[in-house]
Parts: sequence; C-alpha cells; structure tokens
Amino acid sequence: MSPDEMRQILKTINTDLFREQVDSARKLLDFEDISMDDGGDGFVSAKNIEDIYERRSGTPGAPEYIKAQCAKVAHVAGLFREEHWNIYGVERGEVSFLIFANEAGVGRACIDVTRPIDREAVQLRPITDSKMHYIRVARKHARPSEPVMLYSERDEGRWELRKVEVYRDGRPAYASATEKTSNTKLSESPLPDLEEVAEDPQFEPVEITRAEFEAQWAARKRSP
Repeated sequence: MSPDEMRQILKTINTDLFREQVDSARKLLDFEDISMDDGGDGFVSAKNIEDIYERRSGTPGAPEYIKAQCAKVAHVAGLFREEHWNIYGVERGEVSFLIFANEAGVGRACIDVTRPIDREAVQLRPITDSKMHYIRVARKHARPSEPVMLYSERDEGRWELRKVEVYRDGRPAYASATEKTSNTKLSESPLPDLEEVAEDPQFEPVEITRAEFEAQWAARKRSP
C-alpha cells in the first residue's frame, strides 16, 4: 500500500462521520517519514468489526474520544455487514490512524488512535491533562518460549498503549494499536497496580522513565 493508494481510499470515506480524522490522515501522508501497516492480518467480516468496536466503545476508563470513534466504526460496519474489511495503519512518530476499507478498496472509516499525551503536541485537537506511566517487569522463569522482560506504556486508567517483550536470547516482540508481532497483543483490561504485580514472586516490576521505554520501542524491530 503506497501513500497515493491510501489517499484514494481516504477520498471514498464518508466525511460526514470522519471529516476531522480523514483531513488529519491526509496531512500525515504528506510526510516522507511515515510508516504504514498494510493490514497483513487480512480481511475481516464487517460483522466481526461491528461487534469488536461496539464493545470497545463501552470500555470503562478508555478515553472518550476513542470510545466515540469506536462507536462510529461499529455503526458503519453494521451498515455493511456482508462486506469484508481490511484495517490499515498509518503512523508518524506518536501520531497514528487506523483506516478501514473493503475488498474493492472503498474506504469505510478512519479513526485517530494517537496517544492522549501526544495529541496536544501534534495539534490534532484539545485534550485534557493525561499522564503516561512506563513500567519494566522482569520475569523469573526458565521457559525459553516466554519473555523474561516486559516494557509497557499505560495511561492514567492503566490501559496499555504500547508494549515490548524481550526473550532470553534478546529477541524482541511488540504491540501497539497499529502494529504487533504474531504472539504479542495489548492487554484487554486495565493493568494492575505495581504493588499488586509485585505480590507474585516471579515478577519484579519497577516504574521507569519515558526515555528508557522509548529506547526499547525504537529497537523493537532490530534483530538480537
């Protein structure tokens, strides 16, 4: 998927519902240093997307602007239940959009999944104060199939936004709203407090700086 192909998809989206998101995504495509996810997981039935995003629109503690957009996606998916959609990601730095299109390349929805702390900096729209938290959790075990270190970014509601896992051999795995490795995904519920995590002797959680987390995130696609 090229930026020009994505622009064509954006032209076909109903801007009565997604005008602000479409306009912002178009502007993002003008930059040369964007990254794009071509929806490698394949097409999904619109009915499944309707169900998923209807649930997400009611997620307790999720930002209101995310819940409102999820409700719009669920509404549009309900109008086209017989279709199958792909979900594309467009990202530049911390600015991220998800774009939904059917098998004919007709755009159906576009949502802004930029993390709350970054929304003011990129001037997408006013935001309320929000504080991100970053944690590192060491895991004590001898299983080579499971990570030994986890780095996580979470918002004020303890919802996980980005994650990096590191295996014993140095191999990384990661997940965000727009990309992930095959066996890694964001938590589907708010993360527990560090004190609660520390009650389990196999975990050693500590709060870290954003800089430490960003260093791991920047290295997520490098081979060990």
